[in-house]
Amino acid sequence: MNIAAGVTAWHETSDNQSFGFDPSGQLGLPAYVTAQAPLFPDVNVGSQSPMGPGGNDQQAVTNHGPIGTVSVTSSS
Repeated sequence: MNIAAGVTAWHETSDNQSFGFDPSGQLGLPAYVTAQAPLFPDVNVGSQSPMGPGGNDQQAVTNHGPIGTVSVTSSS
């Protein structure tokens, strides 16, 4: 008989690469752009899911797990 068991856990991190970017100073856009969208660019198309950084999140961390597995085999 063979018995195998395992546990998996991982952390998934999404670093916002536009944190600290100033579209007004670096791209010459009006100052209200920085005030309205501090994490530039922020793209919204109608009622679809937005693209770009999520609501003032500098980083988003998702924790997965623990996920456990057990396997048993027997030979007769």
